[in-house]
Amino acid sequence: MRRVSRSPMVVGLLLTLLLSACQAYPLFVPPEPTPIPQTEVNKEIVRRHVEEYWNQGRLEVAKEIHAPDYTFHEQTNPPIRGRDAYDQFAIMYRTAFPDLHFTIEELIAKGDKVVERWSCTATHQGELMGIPPTGKRARTTGISIFRIADGKIAEEWTNWSALSLLQQLGVVPMPAAVLNQVHQGFEEALNAHDVDRMLSYFAEDAVYDYVPVPTPLPKKEIGKFFASVFQSFPDFSSLPGREFLVGNIRVLEHPVEGTHQAEWMGIPPTGKKFPTPHIDIFEYEGDKIKRLTTYIDISRILIQLGAMPEPELPELKPSFELPDPEPTGLSPLQADIEANARWNRHDLVAWSKMLHPDIDVFLAPLGPVDRAGVVAATELYFQGVPDDYGKVTRRIDLGNGWVLAEVVWTGTNTGPYFGVPPTGRPVNVRGGPTSTRMA
Repeated sequence: MRRVSRSPMVVGLLLTLLLSACQAYPLFVPPEPTPIPQTEVNKEIVRRHVEEYWNQGRLEVAKEIHAPDYTFHEQTNPPIRGRDAYDQFAIMYRTAFPDLHFTIEELIAKGDKVVERWSCTATHQGELMGIPPTGKRARTTGISIFRIADGKIAEEWTNWSALSLLQQLGVVPMPAAVLNQVHQGFEEALNAHDVDRMLSYFAEDAVYDYVPVPTPLPKKEIGKFFASVFQSFPDFSSLPGREFLVGNIRVLEHPVEGTHQAEWMGIPPTGKKFPTPHIDIFEYEGDKIKRLTTYIDISRILIQLGAMPEPELPELKPSFELPDPEPTGLSPLQADIEANARWNRHDLVAWSKMLHPDIDVFLAPLGPVDRAGVVAATELYFQGVPDDYGKVTRRIDLGNGWVLAEVVWTGTNTGPYFGVPPTGRPVNVRGGPTSTRMA
């Protein structure tokens, strides 16, 4: 084979020609960078306003995103003018709600405007415009429109649910029509055994205080509780009854019933139906149930299911001749306070004077009793627990002469109690609530 030699001059010439060709006809031309639309730039400014300025509380970024003559318009205040004035406005709200957090639900930009649809959650932990901290958690929604000029927010218009915030804080009561609608929906879901829909009416931090259970149930346990009830009593239903609504508190005195068709509290199914009285106390925060308290006579249910023997009761006849009722001239609330004081003195003669001659009492687990019956039953109770004392934990004037009193009774069982020998054990019973009409 013949070897071909190339001189350095020839190789250099070839490289020069190749380089010139590449420069004249480049194999790759980098694309020109696509400019970011101004509307996207404006959106990013608003995002920083929400995330950094409000949610993180970094007010120092205001110089980067707020114009010096920033003007803020909203329905609860006159216009706030100037960047420094707006900073003070933000400080006021962040002091009242340290965990305040905005969520951007939607951003729309056109021209020099950005529209934000937002929601906000916060806990009221500091004073807000003269309103002392309530510790309540609230959620509000609103829409804000921002005008951007020279890369900064120059003006903002915000409309939000300020009234809803005050209602959730308990400063302004929620309209009765709204609470009635909430209750109607809850009862419909309860009777339809729709647990998910029931839970939708509860606040996230709601509790269910089912009095027979020592510890109130958090929301995550409420659904499990009702699901087990519906399984044990497939035809469980809540029936209408007497109802009161005072501010954000609803009191419902009514029966519930169901047929025992699956195990409940370790009791095999009996096929028996029970009706039993309920007193439910709904406490609302905004349009959500914050706390539900249920007083129910479990012993009466156990008796009806055959799991507990019917007590043998003596004749309910007072040991003394009942005096005639005597008007006190007191308001319903004051009359209930006085009746409780006479009870705690164990002065049944004076106590019975406060009982209307036609009084109708439902006394668990005895059922309905008249004036003589409730006095006689109270005598028997005092024999069994001679040091009984009833402490009222909450008393509410329900209107039209009705008063709700939640009571804790304490004492020691040192005497016979409805035929049961004394045990010497302390008694601590959450009883009631007594729903009494003073007339």
